[in-house]
Amino acid sequence: KQWYQRRVSITAGWQPPISKDKVFNTMLDNIIASSSHLKEKTKKTKSNVSNNQRFAINSLKRNKTIVIKTADKGGATVLIDKKDYHDAMNMILSDTRTYRKEKDIKLDDLVMKVKMFVKEITSYLSEKEIDFLTNHENKLAYIYGLPKIHKSKKLKEELKNGEKIENGIFHHDFKELNIPFRPIVSGTKCPLKRLCKLAKTLLRPLELQINHLIVDTFDFLKKLRTEYRGNPTLVAVDIVQLYPSIDNQLGIEAITYWCRKLPDKIINGFDEEVIIKILKFIQENVYMTFNDDTYKQMQGTAMGKDHAPPYANLVIAYLVMERLYPNIEKDYGKEVKSHVEENLKLYLDDGFMILDETKLTAEEFLARLNSMDTRIKFTMETSKEEVPFLDVMVKMVPNIHDGSLKMFECDIYHKPTDAFNYFNFESCAPGHIPRNVPYNLARRIATIVSKITWRKKRLEQLRPRLKNKGYPERLIDDAIAKAMALKREDLINTKRTRIKEKQLTLVIDYYPNYEDPATKIREICNQTFTMTDKGKATDSKNHRS
Repeated sequence: KQWYQRRVSITAGWQPPISKDKVFNTMLDNIIASSSHLKEKTKKTKSNVSNNQRFAINSLKRNKTIVIKTADKGGATVLIDKKDYHDAMNMILSDTRTYRKEKDIKLDDLVMKVKMFVKEITSYLSEKEIDFLTNHENKLAYIYGLPKIHKSKKLKEELKNGEKIENGIFHHDFKELNIPFRPIVSGTKCPLKRLCKLAKTLLRPLELQINHLIVDTFDFLKKLRTEYRGNPTLVAVDIVQLYPSIDNQLGIEAITYWCRKLPDKIINGFDEEVIIKILKFIQENVYMTFNDDTYKQMQGTAMGKDHAPPYANLVIAYLVMERLYPNIEKDYGKEVKSHVEENLKLYLDDGFMILDETKLTAEEFLARLNSMDTRIKFTMETSKEEVPFLDVMVKMVPNIHDGSLKMFECDIYHKPTDAFNYFNFESCAPGHIPRNVPYNLARRIATIVSKITWRKKRLEQLRPRLKNKGYPERLIDDAIAKAMALKREDLINTKRTRIKEKQLTLVIDYYPNYEDPATKIREICNQTFTMTDKGKATDSKNHRS
């Protein structure tokens, strides 16, 4: 399969080519015909939105003086005065090192520019790949901001003092909270969209070779050591505005380094030259709109672009490998360098470290991190008791039999501004989706929380949050009972199942007032793909267009 078939998701509105397989087409015609005969349920589903709620939604929609955004983290709903929102976004866009206001930027010119660039690299691409990269709907990207309410010191203090974010909404004067914004470039149809997908595909195999990289929470739990002899310090680091802080030249330098270090990980048919060429073209052509103005991003990578996460990870990994480790070895010796290599874990702009301060103090370590590049700045949180990383609270406790041996336990972590805005049980969705929510949330607690007493407490805290979203008591009880019976070691080490290459997935709209079409579709498929007495399919193995 080609890279664009294997790794790139199909966008809405995409129509597959007509299959040449007659058996497959017959089956498809039968499915389409059967869908027109679906029976309407005698007992119709009532609307899950009351008249008052519908009126409130429409009123908010018509209100042109406010902007409604989801918080950057935690799921809370934030209503912002439109002027305050525009002032905050204009402040971000006024950074002339990162953004530049442009005039007379025409969408057609950008589309033609992409097509001309793809023509330059046609020797690396098949006809289908060229068509995929150039033949699609285009629209200029736009930039918006997500309020980082978890960064507001005033809000966190008030939440500690008894204030609550109820049902995902917190009532407060937004301007007083001094809340920063995370700029996101939304470009699902922008001219660069599919080139960015190609860049992500090319960078991902390189990214997976980073030793200190944490992929997700489960990967962190697998790699977290359980004990340490001595008196270490728990360290959590954060990079301030990572994406826009990556200098373009540094980015090219970093990706060149990884291409030369890992040439065998470059996807067949591509090479270092074309990867760098694609990245440079993307860097030079990131345009976005805000409030009827058009801007060009001059430095950094835009959050929201497909290739941005692996690109950022590879840049930071390059700085760690080529600047942090060598400088630590030079000034502190190989033993200290090995200590940092073994214990440093990074996930995009977040990091975690078990630091032995008899080897290297936290202040020295932070200084070394901030010396890697003048634009990329780290902040640090340290503790002898606990620090958060992702959604895990890592706690350090002494071994009861050996005081010099420190043990590391895990608890689930929620930011103080978390609204626990879970999927509502009354949402318009197939029944299996809300039925699985309590168990999935309980299972996550069982995976993260290392002590049984803590697990029981966290599961009981989950109960009222689910009840608040309309979940039946029996469903919650069943989920909690199942989670308590699970072994954490098995959960952490469970291998994730991937969709099989030969599996055909059919996605259809959900209509609650009609019978479920899945049973009928399954019946038609089974009738079409009958088996011979020898156990072999009478038709070809893959009936895929």
